[in-house]
Amino acid sequence: MNSSTINDCHVIELDRHHSDRKGNITVVENNSTIPFDIKRAYYLYDIPGGEERGAHAHRQLRQLIIAASGCFDVILDDGYHKKTFTLNRPYQGLYVVPGIWRELNNFSSGSVCLVLASETYDEADYIRDYPNFLGYKKKLLPSDFETRMYGIDVRLVNENDAAFILKLRTDPHLSQFIHDTSPDIELQIQWIHNYKQREKEGLDYYFIFSRDNKPFALNRLYSIRWKDKIFTSGSWLCTQGTSVNDVVASSIIPRNIAFDTFGMELENGYDGCHRDNRKVLKFNKMIGMVISGTLEDTKGIYYTMTLTKEDFVLNRAKIEKLLNLQR
Repeated sequence: MNSSTINDCHVIELDRHHSDRKGNITVVENNSTIPFDIKRAYYLYDIPGGEERGAHAHRQLRQLIIAASGCFDVILDDGYHKKTFTLNRPYQGLYVVPGIWRELNNFSSGSVCLVLASETYDEADYIRDYPNFLGYKKKLLPSDFETRMYGIDVRLVNENDAAFILKLRTDPHLSQFIHDTSPDIELQIQWIHNYKQREKEGLDYYFIFSRDNKPFALNRLYSIRWKDKIFTSGSWLCTQGTSVNDVVASSIIPRNIAFDTFGMELENGYDGCHRDNRKVLKFNKMIGMVISGTLEDTKGIYYTMTLTKEDFVLNRAKIEKLLNLQR
């Protein structure tokens, strides 16, 4: 169920029977009190303070998670949204559908986590790697990703783009505020080869922009922290003579993908924008970025900047209207 969401998960009130002063009994019956037949049960206990459990998803398995004793938190994540459930009553169970990433933490002393499962153990049903989970939810971009926005064709770079990348990154006018790049094309090809592995893992996306089959710009999304919903954009370069609309669009498009498609909440420009790069600083402020600090390297002083999704959406609409950009 790669289309499932956290809204499909909910707390179920289990039958609770009182027995005067002798205590309580809670009963769980197949396809009666819970929406599946129980084929497996297990429980977690003696969990050291500060430890976390879970950190996986299932393709087919459904579960009911119960705090049989004590309390703990269950964080559910459908790839777009997260929700935390605090379980602290033995007559309540959290129903978790397939296709949901779960993490358990904040275990109280002596807590016992009882799990009722719809299937017997099957390692093939587990998704234990978060980027793989996002791929399962079809949130990661495929290697042959292509799209069109604002009349511009966008795709991911490949080794055949090495010459174009070097042309822009070694241009004295364009490269004065970015990290130095070797002019050796074989090294660039190797860098792209290594990058494609990061792309596969959902950590880095390097876009090339074309109009009328002619490439004119580059831009990246990198340092993507899916769980925290934070990313960085950079390596933004355009060929000289590119129209203002296309320059602006080549900056907005990766952010559209990050905020709208990936569900990111914050852009963290930790590597900074050079204080003398006035045009980019001006545009960054137009899009809603704010200066968060400074850093210094061999090329001078850089301003670190941040951008919230709320500010981006607000200012994107203004820029699209001003330049008549049509998505």
